[in-house]
Order: sequence, then C-alpha cells, then structure tokens
Amino acid sequence: EVTDEHDRAEQEPEQLSANTWLVPARLGLDDLAELVDLEIDDDEVDTAGGLLAKALGKVPLLGSHAQTRGLEITVKEVAGRRRQMDTLLVKRLDTETDEE
Repeated sequence: EVTDEHDRAEQEPEQLSANTWLVPARLGLDDLAELVDLEIDDDEVDTAGGLLAKALGKVPLLGSHAQTRGLEITVKEVAGRRRQMDTLLVKRLDTETDEE
C-alpha cells in the first residue's frame, strides 16, 4: 500500500472497558471478531465500518449507530473533506443478561 505525508497513521484498537473498544472504521472483520471474541462472518463486507453501513442500510454519519451481530457500533469520529467515518465505538452486547 502506498502512503504519503497526507495519510493519517493507522489507529490501533483501544479497549475502554471489558466490553467496549475504540476501533478504526477500516478494521477488518477478522480482526474485529478476534478483538470482541465473537464469530463475525459476512460475505458482503470486509470492515467494521462496512458492517455498520450494512446494518444501517445507508452511509453512516457522525453519531450513527446500530446493533448487529451481538455488537452495538457507533460512529465517534469522521475525517477528511467528505466527513467519512474514521473511528467507531464498538460495544459487545451482554447476551448473558438477555438469557436470565
């Protein structure tokens, strides 16, 4: 991949609590699944941002959120002239409380 001085450094996922992370929107689904310890298979999208866009059925804007695949995903930061999603807040939903 070619980069230049205008490219932003790739953000690393940051765990905020036991079930909450800040992740780059470009984080791959395999990496996201490993991070949140869930199985996430989807043939239509490749990234965390793509998963959110698919769940919403439209291009996510700042503050957009949806629940999908046992996760709640929210756009926390946008970047660039087009204000594209850059950072996502991902929360693993607690399935144990649903069963009780």
